[in-house]
Amino acid sequence: ALSAYAPAVIHVSFLVALIIVRALGMRNVSRKYALGEARRAEAFLEQDLRQESREHVRNAVLKRIFGDLFALDVVQEEDGRFKVKIVDYLKRTAYFRDDHWKLVNRDVHAGYVYLDPHETVRLIRDELSLLIYDRINKMELRQLPDQIKARVNELRNTVAKHSEFRTYVVARKYPPCIEHILQSLSKNENPPHAARFLLATYLLAAGRSV
Repeated sequence: ALSAYAPAVIHVSFLVALIIVRALGMRNVSRKYALGEARRAEAFLEQDLRQESREHVRNAVLKRIFGDLFALDVVQEEDGRFKVKIVDYLKRTAYFRDDHWKLVNRDVHAGYVYLDPHETVRLIRDELSLLIYDRINKMELRQLPDQIKARVNELRNTVAKHSEFRTYVVARKYPPCIEHILQSLSKNENPPHAARFLLATYLLAAGRSV
């Protein structure tokens, strides 16, 4: 019986989470939540592109989400791969640090870059995150139920303590490269793997826990 209500529960839970995040009024929390939701949506989209056997459903995903929502024209080839125009690819991967995304390492033909389902969906993660973040900020909250108010206050106290700790960590004297990584983390940005590895190695060598 519970499975019959699962979609409704998921939708309501998502709306309640948005309300709580908006009521907190903390930009760093909103950005982190938006990124998390973007990655969750990314997983569902990848599953649709990889496993959906109905062509009209895949085409609807490509048109309504990639095309209409993010102005990205994605075409699926007969071999199952997807292709996007080089200019669209470069615009969305300009800040990707991994060499995997460099155009010289990609399969390019006749003005298009060829991608697998995971890579195709990854192209819109940042835009999807910004979309969710923008929707959160535009929400107008007038009166909240007491249960939600209590939860918001509890979370605010928890987040505030965590933020104070992160500020303390960043305020300490570190080499410029380490300080830059810490500042990036304090803004809820996502440093590349090499930067996170360097930070962990440095903190462990300095006797800190990670």
